[in-house]
Amino acid sequence: MKYLLLFLLSLGLKAELDLTIPEQPATYIPPQKKFLQFIEVKEPPTKAQLITYWTLNVLDVYTTHQGLKKPNVYETNFLYSKKPTLEELILGKLIIGTIVQNNFEKNDLTITNVFLTHAIINNYEIMK
Repeated sequence: MKYLLLFLLSLGLKAELDLTIPEQPATYIPPQKKFLQFIEVKEPPTKAQLITYWTLNVLDVYTTHQGLKKPNVYETNFLYSKKPTLEELILGKLIIGTIVQNNFEKNDLTITNVFLTHAIINNYEIMK
């Protein structure tokens, strides 16, 4: 009888261990902001657009620098002095270019590339 009572009591003590890890809810991790990024960009520029953008910036600096060698030619961009040095042009393009790259949408960069192309053509005409 004593063993029967011990057996009946032990039936209630039987337990199974569930060692599975419960599925965790997804956690939203916001994308990290880039250097000099001030707004969230929903549709970032493509790699081809960025390559075009930086190539146009290099051409703009070159044609501007060459054009400024003429005596009666001055820089009209209000961000620069009337006769900026090559270093000032490069530094300005790096700062402004990085801000544009990290804050402009795809369509905005297309428009920017068109304006840069126009500036390069204008500089080239002055260089001749």
